[in-house]
Amino acid sequence: MRITILGSGSAGNCTLVESDTAKLLIDAGLSGRQIAVRLALIDRSPDQLSGVILTHEHSDHVRGLGVLCKTRALPVYANRLTAEAVTTDPEWPPSVRISWRLFSTGSPFEMATWLWNRSACRTMLLTPWAMSFVIQVPAPPSAC
Repeated sequence: MRITILGSGSAGNCTLVESDTAKLLIDAGLSGRQIAVRLALIDRSPDQLSGVILTHEHSDHVRGLGVLCKTRALPVYANRLTAEAVTTDPEWPPSVRISWRLFSTGSPFEMATWLWNRSACRTMLLTPWAMSFVIQVPAPPSAC
């Protein structure tokens, strides 16, 4: 598994998590253009993404989501409250349709052959449904 921080902070949060079989963004808080530029710096492109997982709905975590999903059928993983907050935001472009994959807060779910568990860590944000995650990947085959 490889993890690349594309952006972190109030200007935008976006992390690429990848394996040999999948490339996923955790949050899409940079502009769509900046996500594409930063992916290109590491020889990746938005067209290679397998999906996006959202930790919560603040703009510094979802700013580029509309651009990414406008021309791509990317699955977007979030809990119900985050999905509702994103799509009911008055600034959300109504022409963008998201292929939501909703999960229950506190329950593990599978995404791209990885098991995602809600972490025991509490987040210190103003939104009560903000998420942190633990990713469990299948163990590599034994060398024996």
